Amino acid sequence: GQEPQMGAISFQNVEPMQYEKVYYHDYHGWRDELSNCTQAFNAFTPTKYENLEAISFYTATDSVYYEVAVFDSYSNSILADTLSVQSGFITFTGFHTINLDSIVVLQPNDEFFVYVNLSDGGHPYDRTSVVPVLLGANFATNTIVNSSADYNQSFYKMGSSSWIDLQNLDTSANFCIKALSNPLLPAKAGVPEGDSSICKGMIQSKYNIPSTLYATTYDWEILPISAGTLSFQDTSATVVWDPNFLGLAEISVTAQNSNGKGPSSQAISIIMHDNPIVTIGNDTSIDLSQSIVFYSNQTFTNYLWSDSTINSSAQYTASTLGLGNHSIWLHATDSNACGSRDSLILKVIPPSAIAETELHDIQIYPNPVLNDFVLKFNLLKETTVNIEMIDISGKLILSKKLEVSSGYCSKKIDISNAPKGVYNLILRFDDKTIVRKIIKN
Repeated sequence: GQEPQMGAISFQNVEPMQYEKVYYHDYHGWRDELSNCTQAFNAFTPTKYENLEAISFYTATDSVYYEVAVFDSYSNSILADTLSVQSGFITFTGFHTINLDSIVVLQPNDEFFVYVNLSDGGHPYDRTSVVPVLLGANFATNTIVNSSADYNQSFYKMGSSSWIDLQNLDTSANFCIKALSNPLLPAKAGVPEGDSSICKGMIQSKYNIPSTLYATTYDWEILPISAGTLSFQDTSATVVWDPNFLGLAEISVTAQNSNGKGPSSQAISIIMHDNPIVTIGNDTSIDLSQSIVFYSNQTFTNYLWSDSTINSSAQYTASTLGLGNHSIWLHATDSNACGSRDSLILKVIPPSAIAETELHDIQIYPNPVLNDFVLKFNLLKETTVNIEMIDISGKLILSKKLEVSSGYCSKKIDISNAPKGVYNLILRFDDKTIVRKIIKN
């Protein structure tokens, strides 16, 4: 058990291997040491994306200060582009694994360099060697255990000299410096960015995510698939929405590389809203002496009328419009920014064309009004008359429906609750509209 090369070994505190890949050049471990050397490094080339998590090396004596570093480049005898550095103290001779506080992400075919500086004992290395005590050896000839090495694998430095390839010392030698890594899955793709609230009838929407580090491809998904057709290229995607879809949809992304696919991103939720119903009434006519107020059927967030009015109602004056047909429209949007449009034809005709033979002798008294007024008119046939009172902002103050027989009609109308101001009194019957102004004191 005391033989210096082949003695007994006790394994203590054994743990399962934590690393999938070990980068190394030495075949047999510590066979010799470069006792007057403190600095050495090995060069390695990865074949896929990996996390470099630890460095292993030997110390040939007790009580050694160490520094390990990972560099991204070596050129003109200079190590550069530091990726990770760590230092510490090792009490006993032997083989040691140092976990890196700063993990290095390795990329395919991007060479990296593992540097080790030891304060004492020199650097152990592997080489072709004679092992006289090897079991089965011929003690007359001994047994040669061959190692293999190549240029640009192991380097050392003596003091302030330039780096020297270990091949110049021994063509079979490599330093016992190892790099330990695990596979790298792509980082989780970011949340897609784009419209999260859209309106029915929208043709398409575009979405993007930030580029995900080390990912080579991306896979997008939309649920439910009935929401629309999803097409994508790398970090951007386009959805052509189904014109009949309403409700909630979700879009998520996964990223992958040669090591596999990462987890799905957090999804972006998109709500497809129905468009509001906008109505402003039916086609009507007024004569050159009149004006008329149109108003929306309900309250919206934004309004735009054909004359650029942005209130809930709009007043049109016949003398300003001129004789003929005029298209009156309102485009309104709700709190979801969804909008619709309604239109009608307003016909401006000469005064003689108004159907005063059907509804005439219109009287409003008293005017100005204190609390109530009398509306009196002569009707030549039985019909329904709709009475509306609108303030100057277009707000509906009063609405009444009268079923009236032919002849003179007199109705008392209470407006005591209305604020003081100027109002339009609108009489609608059949396809006719007559507007009169009243003043509330």
